[in-house]
Amino acid sequence: MAEEDKKGYFVFPHVTLSESQARGLLKLKGRVFICLPWFFEPPASLEGLPIEVVRPDPACMPSREFPMILDRYLRWMEENLGFDHASYLASRYHSEEDFSLESLKTMIRDGVGKILPEDPDKSFYRHLILHLYGRSEAATREAGNWLDQLDNMPSPVAVLLEEPDEKISVFKDHDSPISEAYPSGVRPLQILESWISLFSDCVAPGSDLVTLDEWVAEALLAVSGCDLKPETSLEGDLSYLSFPEKLYRPSLSKSHLMNWLSGKRLALL
Repeated sequence: MAEEDKKGYFVFPHVTLSESQARGLLKLKGRVFICLPWFFEPPASLEGLPIEVVRPDPACMPSREFPMILDRYLRWMEENLGFDHASYLASRYHSEEDFSLESLKTMIRDGVGKILPEDPDKSFYRHLILHLYGRSEAATREAGNWLDQLDNMPSPVAVLLEEPDEKISVFKDHDSPISEAYPSGVRPLQILESWISLFSDCVAPGSDLVTLDEWVAEALLAVSGCDLKPETSLEGDLSYLSFPEKLYRPSLSKSHLMNWLSGKRLALL
């Protein structure tokens, strides 16, 4: 089969991958793509692997000041933990409001929320959401790695114990940071809608989406109102959610997310 004829799989909506996740994607029998917003560095885990990076249309690229403003925003967030406006972009979303560089600069400088000028394509806001999501994923993964290392550390008092079976780590049975770090409230839809707005035109007809986290399927099922059960691929190696055609309902008439998802398949890894 020619390279261009292979089935396409688009990682959805993740923008960063661990090494094990990246290698797990290689079992897919087709071309694998990961979609990254502008100014987001490809994960180091992709090095040497046949996973292709896709960027949004250049017309969607924010100003080249974006990385500097993002870093300034993150520093401001750290310095203002607990301050109401510090969580303005991360935890609230008003569909009638958009974001511009100038309004973000003003908010960071003055520490107050402003009425934001109209930004028809919302590209800055969508890039910001995906950048913050990617950083959150990476931080959560790093925390999980540290806890795994602690699990393997012997107890400091192990040398005092006579029974070898008692030489267990004092750090075991801790709570995992992974499920607690899943997006909640309105954040899942912010992430999914931002990804679809930037990358929907990149997904060729007949391609499948593939996700690595349970929250993605849960969020899509919740907003669609569908009661879908995972299906097994013909090869028996993948589970899918197949969203029906014409997923349109009156309550979803304004949902670009669900209109776009109609008829698509989501592979669950």
